[in-house]
Amino acid sequence: MPTLEALAQVVGGTVLGDPEYEIRGLADLHSAGPSDVSFLANSKYVSHFATTQAGAVLVAQEMESSHTHLIVCSNPYVAMAQIATTFHPPPRYQSGIAEGAFVHAEATVDSSATIRPL
Repeated sequence: MPTLEALAQVVGGTVLGDPEYEIRGLADLHSAGPSDVSFLANSKYVSHFATTQAGAVLVAQEMESSHTHLIVCSNPYVAMAQIATTFHPPPRYQSGIAEGAFVHAEATVDSSATIRPL
């Protein structure tokens, strides 16, 4: 499980709170629990921020909060997407042409390329 400090490094942010606090997942402000990270990118959701149970919240500026840890970053919306790849990395495929993939007979394919069906 990543710590707040590790997540802050991913997004170039600063931790306010315990940098060793561990996060297990991602959620919106309304449904987040103590082991989740969430984000506040739009001021119309400040009321959700005030009542969130999130373990940590990504914010653009330091904000008053008595029950969450914060990661202050330049763009919480983008930061949440970056952190999502920490929890759900994109699949990696072996290079080569997969069975069922179509490659034109005259095509030149680099040996480091990955070609999959469809």
